[in-house]
Amino acid sequence: MSEKIVSRNKKIVYVSLLVVAILAIGVICALAITLDNKNTIDNDSSAPVADSNSTGTTPPPSSNDGKVDEPSEDVGKEPEDNQPEQPVVQVITFTTPVIGGSVLKEYTDSTVVFSNTLGIYTGHLGIDFGGDENAKVVAAYGGTIKEIYTSYLQGTSVKIDHGKGLVTVYNSIEPIEGLKAGDQVLKGQVIGTISTNNKQEYKDGAHLHFEVWENGVNISPNKYLTVEEK
Repeated sequence: MSEKIVSRNKKIVYVSLLVVAILAIGVICALAITLDNKNTIDNDSSAPVADSNSTGTTPPPSSNDGKVDEPSEDVGKEPEDNQPEQPVVQVITFTTPVIGGSVLKEYTDSTVVFSNTLGIYTGHLGIDFGGDENAKVVAAYGGTIKEIYTSYLQGTSVKIDHGKGLVTVYNSIEPIEGLKAGDQVLKGQVIGTISTNNKQEYKDGAHLHFEVWENGVNISPNKYLTVEEK
C-alpha cells in the first residue's frame, strides 16, 4: 500500500515540475517577443528624426497654405505724418490801381494805337485808367516803393517792387505827401491821385498810365489783372 502512495506522489512531483517548466518556457518566450518588438520600433527607419535645430515642438501650420506673401503696398512709404509738405503756390492777383476808374486805352505790343496828344500811331505798353478828378491811385499789390521820379514827357512815376522780379509802374500820378523810396505798401493802399502831368498823353485827360515789368521785360498787366477787376 505504501509503495502505491510513493509511486503516486512521484507522479504528482513529475507533473508539477513539467507544469513549472512549461510556464517558465512561456514566460521566457513572452519576454523574448517583447524585447524583439522594442528593438524593431527603435530601429524602424520610418520614425521621424529630430532636427538638430528643432526645439522639440511641431511648428504650427502656415496660414497662407504655402503661398508667398506679397509685399504690402505700404512698404517703403513714409508715415502720413512724415510726408513732405507740398509747396504752396502763391497766386498773384492785382487790384484795379484807380478807385472807381475805367480803362481808357488797353495795352498793346503787337499793334499800334492813335495818340491824341502826338497825333500819330504808336505802341502803348501799359493800360490807361481814367476816373473822376482827383481819383485815388492805389498799389495794385503789396511791395516796396523802389523809386519816385519825374521827367518832362512822362511826368511823375512811382515804381513798386513786389519781389521775384515783379515791378509795377504808376505814371501820370500825383504821389501823396511823404511817400518815399523804401516805404512798404499794402495791396490797395493809396499812393496818390491821377493827373495830367504826363505830357505825352495830356490830351487824354487826367488818368493813370499803368505798366507791369517782369524780370526786366515789359508785359501786359492783364496777366495779373482780370477784366472783371478792371
